[in-house]
Amino acid sequence: MGNPESQEGLKPDVHYIKFGVSSKTLEKLNDNVGAVWLYKSADDLKVNLYSDLDWGGTKQEVTSSCTSLPSKNYSSIELAWQNPGVYLCKDSEGKECSVYTSSQTKLADGFNDNVRSIRFKNSPATQYGAVLHEDQNYEGICWAVDQFTNISPVTMTGGVSSITVFLRPEASQGKGVTLYDDIEYQGESVGPYPSDQPALGDFNDKARSIKIDGNYMALLFRDDNYGNECEVLKNSDPNLLIGNTVVCKGLFCIGSGVNSVMVIPVKK
Repeated sequence: MGNPESQEGLKPDVHYIKFGVSSKTLEKLNDNVGAVWLYKSADDLKVNLYSDLDWGGTKQEVTSSCTSLPSKNYSSIELAWQNPGVYLCKDSEGKECSVYTSSQTKLADGFNDNVRSIRFKNSPATQYGAVLHEDQNYEGICWAVDQFTNISPVTMTGGVSSITVFLRPEASQGKGVTLYDDIEYQGESVGPYPSDQPALGDFNDKARSIKIDGNYMALLFRDDNYGNECEVLKNSDPNLLIGNTVVCKGLFCIGSGVNSVMVIPVKK
């Protein structure tokens, strides 16, 4: 058959489809699969073909590129990536997934507002966590998660459209997060906080700058108990009035400000 990627040795009349994620259907190749070419080793990618649509019927494991199969009658394919990362899936079973190892302002094609579960594949040296955002460009409601979770409209009412990926450290270091009621770290302050704060009490809506000491990431929320819009900050910010939609939204800074804070240890 040859290599479809390079077209070397590929017959002119051969039809092929390249899959990067699992698919409930093989489209024009349904019941007409002649061969499979793997672009990754079996250590990185596990591939299963199914005789029926929607991963039903008989399963055929594919462990290497092959020029022949026991049958041509396959109608769906499962790609189970093995490399470490954050896996956003369209289903709760984890079959239709896209893997992320870095933050993305928008999700892969077909995944925007269609994520139903999140999974993590870690190694001893690499432990992933993620912040899921309702809107693209890390905007809107957000949700921090570091373990397998099913996602429903209750937890993310507008769906998931972008993702912040972070690495968890072996231990936290530094004092944490301090909020100031004036820019340039001036005025009254609260903190430092080395852990989450579900409410800021008398300091609600007052934060105008933030100092992060140590290997922490701060999630600033507009409402108490980590509700409403949020902003992710990995570094200190001397002026939250600029470019921060939680503190200042729109031309006239319409917004209620910071009312709760998540403090997450991250590897920097």
